[in-house]
Parts: sequence; C-alpha cells; structure tokens
Amino acid sequence: MKDIYLDNFGYALGSEKNNVADGSKDYFSPRSSLINSGFENHYTCSNVQTPYCLAKAAVDKIVNRLIQEDDSITTIDEIIYATCLTRNGNLGSWDTFTETSNVKPLMDFPVSHLQAEFNMDKAFVLGINQMACTSLLGAIRVAKSLLILEPDLK
Repeated sequence: MKDIYLDNFGYALGSEKNNVADGSKDYFSPRSSLINSGFENHYTCSNVQTPYCLAKAAVDKIVNRLIQEDDSITTIDEIIYATCLTRNGNLGSWDTFTETSNVKPLMDFPVSHLQAEFNMDKAFVLGINQMACTSLLGAIRVAKSLLILEPDLK
C-alpha cells in the first residue's frame, strides 16, 4: 500500500477575530466549554468577505508555495472543496431561484470557480458539504482513497 501524507495545506479565516471570553457574542455552548476545548477565538467574515473569498485565499497559499518550489499548478489533479455549512457549497442566489424557478443559481458551485480561476482545467473537482464539522475529515479521507486508487494523481 502506498503511504499518503497531507502536505501543502492551505486555509483562511474570517477577517473579524473575537475573543470568546470577552462576552461580546452569544454562543450555543458555554464559553468555558469552548475555551477548554481550545476555541479561545472565533473568526467571522466581514460583510464583504464571502466563503468563496476564504477558499480562494486558501488556494492562493497553496499555489504560491508550489510556485516557490518551481512546481506548476498544472500538476494539481484534484480539487476537493469542503465546507461545514451546506449553504457555503453554493455561490448562487436562493432568491433568484425562488423568483425564477430556474435551477441554475442552485448549481453555481465554488469548486468549479476555483478550477476556472486557477486554470486547473484538467483537475477532478468534488464538493463535500453535508458532513457538517467533519467535512474536512471527509475530504481528507476521499483524497486519500483517490490517491490510493489512482496512484498517478498529484
């Protein structure tokens, strides 16, 4: 069996940082439980920052590292977009869908935008958005399985 390692990880956080202990936000869980679990800060997006902005920033970090290593982004064979919040798995407008009954707004997927924006035309794309907080773990598991089944993938 081939060894698989997670490497060149990119992430982005919302631009507004709030300390959980300061009491300025309401949370469903007790503050002490959040803090004791390692969640001292809560990051949220500003009004102009979208989930796609975060995804693009995360991919930018990966692409910049590849460029520094004299590697090409054309070597990327798969893009897996994982989100905890199902609505973040779509860039389209629910209001437009309800007004027009056209499903196109419901099929405006961020992973396809990332593929096009970074000219990764040959990359396999997949969106995972129905696993809540375990979406990242699911994405890692899917990526591992794909790399084992298709050893030429990068």
